[in-house]
Amino acid sequence: MATAATALDRAALADWYRRTRRRSQQLFDLVRPDAYYSRPISLRHPIVFYEGHLPAFSLNTLIKKGLGRSGVDERLERLFARGIDPEDEASADRSRPMAWPSRAEVRRFADACDALILDALADAPIEQPGHPLLDKAEAVFAILEHEAMHQETMLYMWHQLPCEHKQAPAGAAGDVSGATPAPACVTVPAGRATLGARPGEIRFGWDNEFPGAVVDVPAFAIDVHDVTNEQFLAFVDAGGYQRPELWTPSAFAWLQAEGIAHPQFWSRHDRTWRWRGMFDEIDLPPAWPVYVSHAEAAAYATRVKMSR
Repeated sequence: MATAATALDRAALADWYRRTRRRSQQLFDLVRPDAYYSRPISLRHPIVFYEGHLPAFSLNTLIKKGLGRSGVDERLERLFARGIDPEDEASADRSRPMAWPSRAEVRRFADACDALILDALADAPIEQPGHPLLDKAEAVFAILEHEAMHQETMLYMWHQLPCEHKQAPAGAAGDVSGATPAPACVTVPAGRATLGARPGEIRFGWDNEFPGAVVDVPAFAIDVHDVTNEQFLAFVDAGGYQRPELWTPSAFAWLQAEGIAHPQFWSRHDRTWRWRGMFDEIDLPPAWPVYVSHAEAAAYATRVKMSR
């Protein structure tokens, strides 16, 4: 990350913005048209919202609030400004507009937003000392990092979509070769860890990154490799999802209420376990790191500790 003293490179910022926008468009292009208005996760907005939200957030933050300039379409700017996910499914249903715009309209809106933002990155006074949004060009870095964070959340949303609702890019194929690595552990010596930063140390940071915290950490041991599907399968086969002593009360209640007995993207076919990837279902790759929730990881760790 750039330091606070780094000079502003407008060309680099514009290139960063273009790369980020291209990556987002590639993600939305993975979704088939008949799934564009679906909600892969009930406590998230429909897919259409996010394609409009990303440029709308950038426009509202940098162009309208930061620079005090006019926007593109007040109706769409308001519609796509809602960044907070609904608290429950009922409120999600109430917050849904009667009719979302077509993807063509969303794309036209996004293109117009992009043009204004790129113009601002080229010539506008995007760095103004003392300004609540433009001091150290904070609004610029906020919109760039905001979109990158959404790309991560969109990927796990897209994973929830049925495979037939997505179209794989050319050459997309997972490497399922390789063997499960042998267990190995390493001892990390005692030391001092720094989390976050002091004001002025870095060019941009979110509010929860300040102030920096320095913590003395005692020596500890940790596994060298991630827990694999093969290792977690032993936990499943040993009845780990049916043992309340491995789970917190709320986590075990979640298992029972939702009927959860294995990781979300696993499925059982006779005696064979399958794994649902982004675009197809394959035999469970034993050497791959397991993909589970925090509650499931904690239960696995508890069983490991109890067995030692």
